[in-house]
Amino acid sequence: MEWGFGGRRVGVGVVAEGGIMGFLDKVKNRAEQFKGQAKEAVGKDGRDNRMQAEGRVDRLKGSVKQAGEHLKDAAKDLRRGSK
Repeated sequence: MEWGFGGRRVGVGVVAEGGIMGFLDKVKNRAEQFKGQAKEAVGKDGRDNRMQAEGRVDRLKGSVKQAGEHLKDAAKDLRRGSK
Protein backbone atom coordinates (compact mmCIF):
# COMPACT_ATOMS: atom_id res chain seq x y z
CA MET A 1 0.00 0.00 0.00
CA GLU A 2 1.41 3.41 -0.94
CA TRP A 3 0.38 7.00 -0.35
CA GLY A 4 1.55 10.23 -1.90
CA PHE A 5 3.14 12.43 0.74
CA GLY A 6 5.08 15.62 0.21
CA GLY A 7 5.47 15.07 -3.52
CA ARG A 8 6.88 11.55 -3.14
CA ARG A 9 5.41 8.11 -2.80
CA VAL A 10 5.83 6.38 0.52
CA GLY A 11 5.01 2.84 1.55
CA VAL A 12 3.85 1.28 4.77
CA GLY A 13 7.47 0.94 5.95
CA VAL A 14 7.82 4.69 6.17
CA VAL A 15 4.73 4.88 8.35
CA ALA A 16 6.27 2.28 10.65
CA GLU A 17 9.47 4.37 10.88
CA GLY A 18 7.43 7.35 12.01
CA GLY A 19 7.17 9.28 8.74
CA ILE A 20 3.46 10.08 8.69
CA MET A 21 2.93 9.27 12.36
CA GLY A 22 5.75 11.59 13.36
CA PHE A 23 4.18 14.32 11.27
CA LEU A 24 0.80 13.78 12.92
CA ASP A 25 2.42 13.86 16.37
CA LYS A 26 4.01 17.21 15.53
CA VAL A 27 0.66 18.59 14.38
CA LYS A 28 -1.00 17.41 17.62
CA ASN A 29 1.77 19.00 19.69
CA ARG A 30 1.41 22.32 17.89
CA ALA A 31 -2.36 22.16 18.40
CA GLU A 32 -1.80 21.63 22.12
CA GLN A 33 0.52 24.65 22.20
CA PHE A 34 -2.07 26.83 20.45
CA LYS A 35 -4.83 25.55 22.75
CA GLY A 36 -2.67 26.55 25.71
CA GLN A 37 -2.03 29.98 24.27
CA ALA A 38 -5.75 30.49 23.76
CA LYS A 39 -6.56 29.39 27.31
CA GLU A 40 -3.88 31.70 28.66
CA ALA A 41 -5.29 34.65 26.71
CA VAL A 42 -8.86 33.92 27.83
CA GLY A 43 -7.73 33.55 31.43
CA LYS A 44 -5.77 36.78 31.26
CA ASP A 45 -8.67 38.74 29.73
CA GLY A 46 -11.19 37.29 32.16
CA ARG A 47 -8.81 37.54 35.11
CA ASP A 48 -9.21 33.81 35.66
CA ASN A 49 -5.95 32.62 37.20
CA ARG A 50 -6.94 28.95 37.02
CA MET A 51 -7.66 29.13 33.28
CA GLN A 52 -4.43 31.04 32.72
CA ALA A 53 -2.47 28.38 34.62
CA GLU A 54 -4.15 25.56 32.68
CA GLY A 55 -3.19 27.31 29.46
CA ARG A 56 0.40 27.65 30.58
CA VAL A 57 0.52 23.93 31.42
CA ASP A 58 -1.01 22.95 28.05
CA ARG A 59 1.40 25.21 26.17
CA LEU A 60 4.43 23.85 28.01
CA LYS A 61 3.32 20.23 27.54
CA GLY A 62 3.03 20.84 23.81
CA SER A 63 6.44 22.50 23.75
CA VAL A 64 8.11 19.62 25.60
CA LYS A 65 6.50 17.04 23.32
CA GLN A 66 7.58 19.06 20.29
CA ALA A 67 11.16 19.18 21.57
CA GLY A 68 11.04 15.39 21.98
CA GLU A 69 9.94 15.02 18.35
CA HIS A 70 12.84 17.22 17.23
CA LEU A 71 15.26 15.07 19.24
CA LYS A 72 13.87 11.91 17.63
CA ASP A 73 14.30 13.49 14.19
CA ALA A 74 17.89 14.47 14.99
CA ALA A 75 18.67 10.93 16.18
CA LYS A 76 17.19 9.47 12.98
CA ASP A 77 19.28 11.87 10.90
CA LEU A 78 22.43 10.84 12.76
CA ARG A 79 21.69 7.15 12.26
CA ARG A 80 21.05 7.66 8.56
CA GLY A 81 24.25 9.67 8.19
CA SER A 82 26.42 7.04 9.88
CA LYS A 83 25.33 4.20 7.55
